[in-house]
Amino acid sequence: MNETFKVLDLIYEAAFVPEQWNKVLDAMAHGADAHGAALFNASSTSMHALSSASLDDLSAKMLGEGWLSRNIRAAKVLTLEYDGFVDEAEFFTQEDYDTLPIFTEVMKPLGYGFGTATAIFTPSSDPIVFAVEKKKVKGPMTAAAISYLDQLRPHLARAAMMSSRLEFEKVNAAMEALQISGVDFRQELTRDFRRELTRLSGMFRFGGGGQGPAFLLRGFGL
Repeated sequence: MNETFKVLDLIYEAAFVPEQWNKVLDAMAHGADAHGAALFNASSTSMHALSSASLDDLSAKMLGEGWLSRNIRAAKVLTLEYDGFVDEAEFFTQEDYDTLPIFTEVMKPLGYGFGTATAIFTPSSDPIVFAVEKKKVKGPMTAAAISYLDQLRPHLARAAMMSSRLEFEKVNAAMEALQISGVDFRQELTRDFRRELTRLSGMFRFGGGGQGPAFLLRGFGL
């Protein structure tokens, strides 16, 4: 239990100090007896991701070969809309593992088996997926491991929301500073950044919807 409390401390610290998310991912993997963990935005084309150092081989392949945009594993998690970590073994068969490209070209050659993942939905950005990966030789994800991760999930969701709101407040503060200094911020900000601010402001005012900007991922230090 003490170890769980330590991980919770890390999670909330990461909401304010983005560099701590790597430690959170490592702790998640350790607690689930897995090889590593990762987080990424599931629907953005900007392909932001963060992962344990132990997943460098998998991350390099996913990012370098464009697999994030073809990740049917993440797509499955998003369609379930389940408030917990899901065991891939319950939704993909051994035949899928032997035939689907995401497994035959990515997971299988690197020695990974079925993992577990969850999607965090916020009103201001793309869904964030937390994924925990395990080497196939170590066996399947256990019910105990998923139960442990489910204990962390509501705290991960709160920290994600806090990161998003903190980033929004930083933008507001910057805009106010420009106004105080007498600078016409509408002229100083780039066209793309002004567009992003407009979208973000509307989402926070009315509660979300549509294609959100990448502010949440910036909250993770990406």
